[in-house]
Amino acid sequence: MKSPKLLALIVVALGLGGCAESDGTMNATVQGTVTIDGELAPRGKVSFHKTDGGPVANGTVHSDGTFTLQVGRGNISDQDASRIPAGEYTATVVVNEPSTVDPEHPSGPPLPGARLTAVKFSSRETSGLRYTIIAGLNIVDIDVEAPSSEELAEEDPMPKAEDESNEDEDNHEDDANADKEEGDDVTEENGEDAQDGDSDSDDEDAESSVTEDVENGDSETSEEVSP
Repeated sequence: MKSPKLLALIVVALGLGGCAESDGTMNATVQGTVTIDGELAPRGKVSFHKTDGGPVANGTVHSDGTFTLQVGRGNISDQDASRIPAGEYTATVVVNEPSTVDPEHPSGPPLPGARLTAVKFSSRETSGLRYTIIAGLNIVDIDVEAPSSEELAEEDPMPKAEDESNEDEDNHEDDANADKEEGDDVTEENGEDAQDGDSDSDDEDAESSVTEDVENGDSETSEEVSP
């Protein structure tokens, strides 16, 4: 028979072990896959936020859609590095296209790729991804939705094309105004030519009138001189 002192020590040890599982001890591992509308995600990041506070567990999504969570930085193959505290978590998932070089600033930071997951999954307030993680191994497969057409439209750089369209409209308007001004110039020139023509006609009429007056005067003089 075990002595009462030995039984008391066993009970205390069990009690300490139970407290360890609920006070933030790194006693759980989380692995899984991420899919977007049923298709494996090619890259991305998964984060698990403990609802009662504590360090955030992160995982990189690999090309086959798999991930393993860890707290802090370390070798993911190390079991200690891949353990997180058991408890209630809210997950977030972000998957983008590969980043690209900014053509205007090649030496600057790369431009983020287009979003492949809906915006709501990037915030723990709106993701709706809640999980209970227990001690030991947890397999968590996460399926998220692609961005809506409205979200894609907000990220689509169409304003530039719209600016180009507006510029074309301005150019067409300028051309139309230029044509109108040229037409006005032609009209003014035609008007001036018409005025010159009228002036020439008036001069010719005046000259003809003077000639007729001279001829009439000569005729009268001839009649007076003749006997």
